[in-house]
Amino acid sequence: MQALPQPLLTAVRLMYAGAVVQVVVGVVMFIFISRLRDSEAVQRAYSEYADQVGGDAQALIDGAVTSWRIGVAVVTVALTALWLLMAWATRTAKRWARPTATGLGVLALIGSIYTVLGQFNVVAIVTGLLAAAILYLLYRPDSTAYFATAADARRP
Repeated sequence: MQALPQPLLTAVRLMYAGAVVQVVVGVVMFIFISRLRDSEAVQRAYSEYADQVGGDAQALIDGAVTSWRIGVAVVTVALTALWLLMAWATRTAKRWARPTATGLGVLALIGSIYTVLGQFNVVAIVTGLLAAAILYLLYRPDSTAYFATAADARRP
């Protein structure tokens, strides 16, 4: 197989950058969730709720924080793995790499636009820009030729 063309090499590097962004966002979210336990507003809200349902406010807060931590960890690992999988598949010109990356990229763009329209969000902007750049690079002429050559090489 021929050498990876520059547009695809850049796309793969941007996918790695997407994985790094995902890990950073996950770590920040994990820290933020951990700090919720000490928030006055959270303490007050859970105390009122505990009074209504007859439960222990601190136990409710601890359970909520643990649930959110687990959720953030699972989502962070899954999305980071997806970025890395797509980088590997693109680098090795897997048959499903471009259509899958295209679908995921379009979903990321739609999600980013939707999020930014709701409120300014730096992560959504960065993700949207990464997705747009990757989509552009995946369909450059050199990239298209590389995927076509890889498909020809797989034919018996």
